[in-house]
Amino acid sequence: MSIETFYMNAKNRHGAKELLDHKDPTRLWRIRVDEYDEKTRLQEEKAHAMLADIARQQKHLNRVLDVDSWKRLTVAQFRTDSIQNDVPRVKDYWLRNRVELIPSLDGSSLVTLGAQTRDFPKYIYAAWITWLYAFGDNLGIEWSEPQEEFDQRYAA
Repeated sequence: MSIETFYMNAKNRHGAKELLDHKDPTRLWRIRVDEYDEKTRLQEEKAHAMLADIARQQKHLNRVLDVDSWKRLTVAQFRTDSIQNDVPRVKDYWLRNRVELIPSLDGSSLVTLGAQTRDFPKYIYAAWITWLYAFGDNLGIEWSEPQEEFDQRYAA
């Protein structure tokens, strides 16, 4: 089975029809249409800076954790909070993109499978950044870039 991806915009919408015209009409084809709204580099940089602020100032279970560990912890809590608080669109995203915790191959630990930040669409990344501000504010985190400054920079 081969998968073809076609990115359609206003200038090349006829290309989608041409792509279909070249398919064998005697076979069954599944067509999936998704809105493509990729996160931005600015969002990635912002989230990593925020996670670094948290990692420098906060412990979890009396342990100092690195940025990647905080990323995993905050994404998991963001997912839980979004579902429990019935956040529009965000809850739907998480219900479509399940996260599972399963035993490792040798059974000695647990492994998380499922959504990763690299796959987040822009609106999920934006919601996560907003959630990170609230999470950090509740912990008393001093941000290297306060939300007001980020909002002004991002709006520009």
